[in-house]
Amino acid sequence: ELVAGYIHPALQRIQAQLEAGVKVESVIDVGKHIPQTPELTVIVPLYKRIDFVEHQLAHFARDPEMAEADILYVLDSPEIADNLLDSVRALSVLHGVSLRVAVMARNAGFSGANNAGVSLARGRRIVLLNSDVIPDGPGWLGKMSAFYDATPGIGALGPKLLYEDDSLQHAGMYFHRDNGG
Repeated sequence: ELVAGYIHPALQRIQAQLEAGVKVESVIDVGKHIPQTPELTVIVPLYKRIDFVEHQLAHFARDPEMAEADILYVLDSPEIADNLLDSVRALSVLHGVSLRVAVMARNAGFSGANNAGVSLARGRRIVLLNSDVIPDGPGWLGKMSAFYDATPGIGALGPKLLYEDDSLQHAGMYFHRDNGG
C-alpha cells in the first residue's frame, strides 16, 4: 500500500518534473547523406569528452552499414557546442560520415540525453552507444540486428564489451521473471 499509494505517485511527479526540464536546443545535420528513413538510429550521448567522436567516426567510416544508419550525437554539455560542431564538420568531410548533432539546452544527465536522442530517432530500432565504445569491426550493426530478429521475446540487446586489453568489461544482462511465486 505504501509503495502503490505514496511512493510510486511521488516518484511519478519527480520524474515528470525532470522530463519537463529536458529540452533540445537545436539539431544540426552534418554531412551530405543524412538517411531520412533508416532502419537504425545510433544515439551517442556526449558530455565534455568530445574527443571520443574522432575515434568513433574513424571506425564508422570503415563500416558500410553505418552509412545507412542515422547517427545522432546528443551533446549534454551545451557550453562546448561550437567546439563540437567545428570538430564534427571537419571529421565528416575527412571521413565521409554523415551525422546529426542534438544540442541540449542544459545538462540533462545521461538518461536525459538518451531520452532526448530517442525522441529524435528516425530509425525503427535504436542503438544506445556510449561515446567511449569503439566497435571491433564492420558489420556489427547487422550482426546485432540479425540476432535481435532471431531471438523471440527479446526486449533489449546488449553486446559484449571488452577493454583495450581484451579483458571483459561486461557481457550484457539477462532478466528472467520467476512466475512461480
